[in-house]
Amino acid sequence: MKRRALFLIGIALGISLLLLMFAHEGQSGIKYEKVFSSRQDDFILHIRVEEMNKGIRILRSLQYVGKDTVEIKHQTPLISVSLQNRNHDYTGSTVKKMLKTGNIYYQEPVIIDVPIEKESELYVQAKFSVDDEWIYMNHVETLIFN
Repeated sequence: MKRRALFLIGIALGISLLLLMFAHEGQSGIKYEKVFSSRQDDFILHIRVEEMNKGIRILRSLQYVGKDTVEIKHQTPLISVSLQNRNHDYTGSTVKKMLKTGNIYYQEPVIIDVPIEKESELYVQAKFSVDDEWIYMNHVETLIFN
């Protein structure tokens, strides 16, 4: 009787281990989710990198913390992200946005496939103008993948 109980426990443990292995197989994301920000003058660039089943999702926003209302002008995207390469492409017509103190200007999430390398640089750049003066906010973050 004890032998049979031990045998059944062994089979249950084996099946549990197999299920865990298959559940984790095919998931390749970042090792740790990251949240970071970078401040320049009256603007804060916020970035959040989240793990997904087959890639990463990057949430991005620009927060205005100045005293006066400002109008920013930018092309699309306002905040460009690139994995492994520093190239940032801006296209389209100029977009205008009024920002008051504390306003956060959210951008659409970006989904990127996970590279083969275990470690890659994420290059982030916000490019916009205020009062006809261009502002470039750059940030580089190292991401470690599973």
